[in-house]
Amino acid sequence: MYKESLKASMIEGNSNIENTLHKRSVKRYNAPNLWHNRFLDNVVNQVDESIFKPLFNDNMGAPNIPIRQLIGINILKEGFGISDEQMFDQVQFHLLVRKALGITQMDDPGPSIEVYYLFRRRLIEHELETGSDLYKLCFESITKSQVLKFKVEGKSIRMDSKLIGSNIAWYSRFQIVHETTLMCAKYLSIKQLHCLKKEDRSTHLTLMTEPAQQLVYTETADSIEKRLSDLGYLMYALLNHFPGSLPYYDLLKRVFNEQFIVDKKIVRPRDKKDISAKSVQNPHDPNATFRRKEEQKVKGYSTNLTETCDDNGLNLITNVQTENVSAPDNGFLEKAITDSQENVLSGKIKNVHADGAYHSLDNQIFATKEQIELYLTGMQGKPPRYTLIETEQGLQVTDTHTSEVQIAHKTKNERWGIKTEKGYRYFTQKDIDAAVLRKELKDIPSEKKKKRNNVEATVFQYSFHTRNNKTRYRGLIKHKLFAFARCLWVNLVRITNYEIKICQGAL
Repeated sequence: MYKESLKASMIEGNSNIENTLHKRSVKRYNAPNLWHNRFLDNVVNQVDESIFKPLFNDNMGAPNIPIRQLIGINILKEGFGISDEQMFDQVQFHLLVRKALGITQMDDPGPSIEVYYLFRRRLIEHELETGSDLYKLCFESITKSQVLKFKVEGKSIRMDSKLIGSNIAWYSRFQIVHETTLMCAKYLSIKQLHCLKKEDRSTHLTLMTEPAQQLVYTETADSIEKRLSDLGYLMYALLNHFPGSLPYYDLLKRVFNEQFIVDKKIVRPRDKKDISAKSVQNPHDPNATFRRKEEQKVKGYSTNLTETCDDNGLNLITNVQTENVSAPDNGFLEKAITDSQENVLSGKIKNVHADGAYHSLDNQIFATKEQIELYLTGMQGKPPRYTLIETEQGLQVTDTHTSEVQIAHKTKNERWGIKTEKGYRYFTQKDIDAAVLRKELKDIPSEKKKKRNNVEATVFQYSFHTRNNKTRYRGLIKHKLFAFARCLWVNLVRITNYEIKICQGAL
């Protein structure tokens, strides 16, 4: 059964690390202003272990080491940007890392890597089963304690998102189908194989003996198209003969429906234009989707970071959201504000600074309802040809190409129209509202717009240890764990710098 751990190790005679160090080293070891003690005080000791109680019951047993240490290890690992093995070498042999985790006894082995992996697996399985994100609750609990301790106001916040790649190879359409079919078909027994047609058994044999990577570089385009069609028939046969009985059956079904169509038992590859960017990009990470943003192409996820941006004092990251890369930025805004205000900050958010990607009618309505000033740097899309201004004479329409000004006449179906060389041009109330908003955004003082810019430094720090803009991980939940840990580390660095600044000011 779950039992909360002590926040400090029991000090016992000669096993205490301080008894083995020179007095000058002891002074540095215990200095409250150094990173390891700040980490222990502001992060590890602020972990509410009761949040993770659902992971442990009578059947699974109690954790044999403090959960706060496992959380601390995860944050340090992402903070240092090192591997699991390197991190656990630090846990065993680095005195300052051990102190940062609250391990002060020489004969205390600390957590093992197996316990760490078991804890992560339970976290992931729990979220898959229940939908409850315990690490998010832990992040909010730690950050709230820091907000209260350092009196962070949070009247103004800013946000931005980052497209981050999953640790997967870039597969072609044929490779996606080939690899998915292989993941499922390799578990067929001899008896199951005999249930298939001769042609499908032949395709299965080729599938098991010829790697997709080799075929892509050695076969012609027509040959690859023929093999893709053969794999489609094999997938169709597997889905019909063994419903739900094979590993990765659901993934096989999803990829088949995304890549093929069936018409009177004839299987044909879909037209490439009909395949969604939300389709499986690599079967080893089915959650990763595709997005093109200007010149950037990403198969992975989008992380939205929200931080306070008050003029005075400490500013912290208060909300982290990670979704499929196809998620629009404006879908993050309402939840970022609500969660920050209700779960982390102690005051009312009054100002929000973001770029044009966060604009939507729903967000404008939400901001008005909550009495929040939404400062956007602009609106997405190309500026319209016609500018609209409501005057006493009526709707004034200005053609930006010719500088011609007209007063639009209102029609019976609640539209306003003007006559142009190509006929009549009509405007709706939605067009008028958008024109008013564009003017309001244009009139925002430059110092207000610039306030958003520093969030890009936060985004840079979040992805600092990635390689080629890709993480070490696969799967949505693992990317969530990475994002929360990385942002907790960024917050600690800010706290450290803030306290140094305060001390220098006092001196």
